[in-house]
Amino acid sequence: MILISAACLGLTVLSSLYLSWRHLHRYTAPQEQRQILRIVNLPVFYCLFNFLALSFYNDYQYIEPLAGAYEAFAVASLFLLTLEYVCPDGTDREKYFENLPGQDKKGNPVSGGSLVWFQVSLIQTAMLQTAVS
Repeated sequence: MILISAACLGLTVLSSLYLSWRHLHRYTAPQEQRQILRIVNLPVFYCLFNFLALSFYNDYQYIEPLAGAYEAFAVASLFLLTLEYVCPDGTDREKYFENLPGQDKKGNPVSGGSLVWFQVSLIQTAMLQTAVS
């Protein structure tokens, strides 16, 4: 299993390096591509942590949370990438979300619209990225 995991890790690293090189070679949209590069590296970290978990079977319980931490980092990057696609100009993001109607779980309108949700999500994402970095 360790040999198969090592081979998969090698293939994943090679494909991730190729995709990263392609993005860095044409680095025309840095705000978007920075997030894409973080997301592209997620499979590499998963393969690495799974390889380490197989290699050090008794220490798996200490290795597994590291994969979860990088997964949270990649999800935060996906959120920021979505924001970049929805509203490329960072100064207009609050105006964009202010005009979207916000609803609670029952479908009732919430005061402040989606701007409150956006601000809370953005603060949580920023805190998560500073904690992981």
